[in-house]
Amino acid sequence: MNERLTSKALTFTVGAGATVKSDPIAIGALQPLGMFSLQVVVTGDGTAKIEYELSNYETTAVAGSFVTPSDADDIATGLTKTSGSGGDGKDFLSFSPKVCQNMKIKVTETGEANPVVVTAMLVTQ
Repeated sequence: MNERLTSKALTFTVGAGATVKSDPIAIGALQPLGMFSLQVVVTGDGTAKIEYELSNYETTAVAGSFVTPSDADDIATGLTKTSGSGGDGKDFLSFSPKVCQNMKIKVTETGEANPVVVTAMLVTQ
């Protein structure tokens, strides 16, 4: 059984109507088995949408190399400080990106009136 498990802490402070992206995450080097989860805590008065972008370039210096696949589903939409099963902004999300070399997590504030902060722990296996 392959036990490769890797985690990465991420924090996004996103202004009203803005988008913030993570630094590149070297997925190819991790050789994940295709299982991804994101545990999130949402604070602030905004509304968050979480997506991912992928790149097959081994170097992250190639301009414009990160794209959202045309058939990709959003990781989550409509997240607020009252989201989640406890109504406290905490949630646990899973997603399945395509095989790639690098990935970025992208958070957009979609309410366009208030900022939002998303603190997350990404785990891959």
